[in-house]
Amino acid sequence: MFSVLCKVFFLDGGSTTIPIQKTDTVEVLLAAVVEKLEIQHESNTFCLYEVNREWQSYLRPDVLPGEVKNSWNNDPDCYFLLRKRFFMHPELPCDDPSAETFIFAQVREDVLASRYEPTADEAILLASYCVQIDFGNHNPTHHKPGYLTRTIKNFIPEQLLPSRSPQAWEEAIFMKHQELVDKSPEECKKAYLEVCRTWHYYGSTFFPVKYVSDGNRKLGIKVFISLNVQGIHVLRNPSKEVLATFAYNDVLSWGSSPRTFAFTAGEEHAQSKHTFDTRMGSEISSVIQGYIDLIIEEMNEVVEEDEPKVEETVPEPEPAEEQPAPAEE
Repeated sequence: MFSVLCKVFFLDGGSTTIPIQKTDTVEVLLAAVVEKLEIQHESNTFCLYEVNREWQSYLRPDVLPGEVKNSWNNDPDCYFLLRKRFFMHPELPCDDPSAETFIFAQVREDVLASRYEPTADEAILLASYCVQIDFGNHNPTHHKPGYLTRTIKNFIPEQLLPSRSPQAWEEAIFMKHQELVDKSPEECKKAYLEVCRTWHYYGSTFFPVKYVSDGNRKLGIKVFISLNVQGIHVLRNPSKEVLATFAYNDVLSWGSSPRTFAFTAGEEHAQSKHTFDTRMGSEISSVIQGYIDLIIEEMNEVVEEDEPKVEETVPEPEPAEEQPAPAEE
């Protein structure tokens, strides 16, 4: 008998309700959601988050959703959210329609929140794909000046938005939108993600931090820590210019406290410690560990596939020696 109903929301506005036991973990709930949605592409890279008015927090696999839900005291602004936490092969297109739907919704949100920073031309092109998805073919009778101006923030990244008037953005978007006649929503989503995959930071998770020290140098500058399958990247804030990159193979150790995150990189005889002020240290550490675990898992799968299969052969019995016939008496 199920005792807890967990409603899980998606970034495209949809949701699903999963019945679980009080003793079931987030791992059980997540597996049920992924199975119900028929997600096949990198299904182990999706995770559940707890969302409230101020933040969203990753839920570890061993957490009990029933206890989390009880702590909300029926607050309607608290809910479970499905997100893709890891991008293991961001350069490759997704061939799973179900997974692609969720990836598109998440990437679109990241673009509008300026976690990704397209150029103005890229933003206009991406916006035109979204208009085609949301409203269909361009229709001069309906798509007149003013059609998008009140909702332009739903199409243009927040950091780019002030650089032009809503009317100018709308005009540029409609010019591109006219070129997309008869493009299906699926085609537009694929084209949208194809543009995003050209960005070197696509699939990354960003953390705004203060870079305290690099080895013996005291810095005290605001930067982003960017984490993806390739490693740890330190980016200039706000331009996201790459200042340094550390592959996971070169990271010797990492750790966090309530107010700091630090890692040591290099070789045994040439190490440098990098320290940052942040309250997100435990989350940064968790993402790093998650990527390393998934990389090792993939490496082990490749090794298992490459190992020659040993076929057991049963030796054929040797023919019995002919015995001499008994002599006739």
